[in-house]
Amino acid sequence: MEQQRVILAIALSLAVLFVWQSYFGPQPEDMANMPATTATTGGADGTSATTGGATAATTTTGQDTATPKPVQVEKIDPEVVEFKSPNYDASLTNVGGRLQSFVVLQPEQYQPRGNMLLPIEDEGGLKHMPFTLTMGQPATLAEEAMYKVVSKDDQGVLLRYTDPGGRFLLDKRFSHDSDAPNSFKVELTITNTQDRANLTDTLNLVMYGKQAAGSGEWSLFNPIPDITESICFVTEDGIERAGAEDASEKPRFAGPIAWGGVDSRYFITSVISKDEPFASCAFDLVDKDYLRTQLNLGDFNIAPGEKKSWALTSYMGPKSTEQMATFGVELERSIDYGLFEFLCRPIRWVLVLFHGWTGNWGIAIILLTVFLRTLLFPINHKSFKSMEGLRRIQEPMQEIREKYANDQMKMQEEMMKLYKQENVSPFGCLPQMLQIPIFFALYRTIYSSVELYHANFFGWYTDLSAPDPYFVLPILVGFAMVGQQLLMPQTAQNEQMKYVMYAMPVMFSVFTFVLPSGLALYIFVSVLLGITQQYYIRKTSSSDDTPKAAKA
Repeated sequence: MEQQRVILAIALSLAVLFVWQSYFGPQPEDMANMPATTATTGGADGTSATTGGATAATTTTGQDTATPKPVQVEKIDPEVVEFKSPNYDASLTNVGGRLQSFVVLQPEQYQPRGNMLLPIEDEGGLKHMPFTLTMGQPATLAEEAMYKVVSKDDQGVLLRYTDPGGRFLLDKRFSHDSDAPNSFKVELTITNTQDRANLTDTLNLVMYGKQAAGSGEWSLFNPIPDITESICFVTEDGIERAGAEDASEKPRFAGPIAWGGVDSRYFITSVISKDEPFASCAFDLVDKDYLRTQLNLGDFNIAPGEKKSWALTSYMGPKSTEQMATFGVELERSIDYGLFEFLCRPIRWVLVLFHGWTGNWGIAIILLTVFLRTLLFPINHKSFKSMEGLRRIQEPMQEIREKYANDQMKMQEEMMKLYKQENVSPFGCLPQMLQIPIFFALYRTIYSSVELYHANFFGWYTDLSAPDPYFVLPILVGFAMVGQQLLMPQTAQNEQMKYVMYAMPVMFSVFTFVLPSGLALYIFVSVLLGITQQYYIRKTSSSDDTPKAAKA
């Protein structure tokens, strides 16, 4: 009997436990949502995402979190979307949500450049396209992630990436910028789709570039090569740039970064973050040939159901000072004028001014040459007069050399007396040395100014940034320099030295073969003006060329 009571008690206890569990106990779905102190989510492969050694994925901020439920993402096929404006003809791909092509339409002068992204197209065609977004390290967002084309119209295109882990949505909206040509806006928006967990990570915008085939190598026939470089503007330190060799060392620059991208001599692909500067900028070289500029948008921490946006502006096109200056972030400093930048910028300003008057870049260069020659007239005049004086006293100088051939000190003393008596400076050519910085500044200005890219002059001169295809100007430069040499005082007594003096114009003419025809035009006009000035000084000098020493 006692044993039966024990069995009955156990049976009743089990019945009570069963009823309690069924009607009053926690359900299985509630157990899955029990509070936890931390939760870390990772990439699609299940690994955690970290940034700088710390966890950088879904983390807690003093509140309960829950493991997000994976979502069923619809299958998305590759698609190309047109993105056109009156100034450019572009296309986007939903593979990575990136720019696939960009052709400058206005001004027409730059249309021969073609697709600005063509040099970076690889065998796959889509692997290294700009405007890639990555999150975290290791990346929780693949470069070739598939985006859905949500909308497309005349104003822009909206692309959306849905995280398979159910954590976030990422929107990329490309829209035209009516305030500036060859510019468009890119708005990035991340929405935290989780119920309880904050979304914490970091976002990088990646730009790519590649050296065009057959360019970038220095040689005698390519003295200033057109090098493609990664570039960014560090607000506090200025321009940072790196070609392939330097980029392979993976330099990194702390922000604030106003803008960054990839550029060449005449064109740039850039992204500007004006309201909220980039946190950092990093360069590297991938797959041997591809420059990569990574612009970090900074860490973010988004509450459940909230979103964060970044407003960016991209300028892709010619490195025109006037166009780039409209953005107010010193984008125009991407034009590399080298050491003589302080002279190059005003020279270019005058050149653009003359073009505004004439509408022809060749004529503008001629007017610029006349302007600079007029500006330097006092220096040149003094130098030429001194050389004329040296020519006049050649005979007395030769007599002194012969008379004091064995006494160098006495020879120098008598020479100085002669210079003083004839009011001639032995350093007559020295004032012309002051023109050397101006020449090099003009040389670099013409080399670096996109205004001369495919600029017409007349006839076969359809690109003043390229060498003369028929070598007419270089040959004219050679003849002009020989004529100028004939007008100079012949101070050399050694016959071999005289041959060298005449060979120099020929060598310079050959060197001119590889210079931009715009620069060859400047040299030719400058030499002609120099000959005219020299001839005028010789004709207006005293008709009596007899030295005072000879009269005495």
